Amino acid sequence: MDKLKNNGVYFALFTAVISGFSVFINKFAVGFIKPPLTFTATKNLFVGVIILFILLLSKKWNKIFDVNRNDLWKLLTISIVGGAIPFYLFFTGISTIPAINAALIHKTLFVWVTLLAIPILKEKVTKLQMVGIAALFASNLVVGGFKGFTFSTGEIMVLAATILWSVENIIAKKVLINIDSDVLTFYRMGVGSIFLIIASL
Repeated sequence: MDKLKNNGVYFALFTAVISGFSVFINKFAVGFIKPPLTFTATKNLFVGVIILFILLLSKKWNKIFDVNRNDLWKLLTISIVGGAIPFYLFFTGISTIPAINAALIHKTLFVWVTLLAIPILKEKVTKLQMVGIAALFASNLVVGGFKGFTFSTGEIMVLAATILWSVENIIAKKVLINIDSDVLTFYRMGVGSIFLIIASL
């Protein structure tokens, strides 16, 4: 159990590092590929195809359909709340605001997840976790260039996306009890990208 918990911490840390770079890279990308909706739909579809290949190679593709009705609704909810709407909001938002502002807003994801996890999942926040959250904010400020928030439409869109991703986190925590993580990722990115593509037409 301790080993599994430690692996989870390492994966979360690795994800946080990638996330820190991704905001700035995505800001650069949406400046060249327009509109933002087309960019994120294409990017997510590509990820979805990769996950599908992983499922095929690992012979887990049948698990995509081997879900009960309750879990299926949760997976479809994740594909919309986590894989479609927030990506549209986030990438449209970062196309109009500084990358550092988007990064700082996105880092509040941990705050929203914590606020939801305490009453819904009955989880507790440790002092070490609080220090970690503070360190995430501080690390973004060290980059420099932050001139304050303007509460513009772009910033509000990024904030809305972040809150939706926090809701997705809570749903995913419950779904992962019965569903393989690769299957969940396929629904989130693959099925979510289909909704984005339809919206971009």
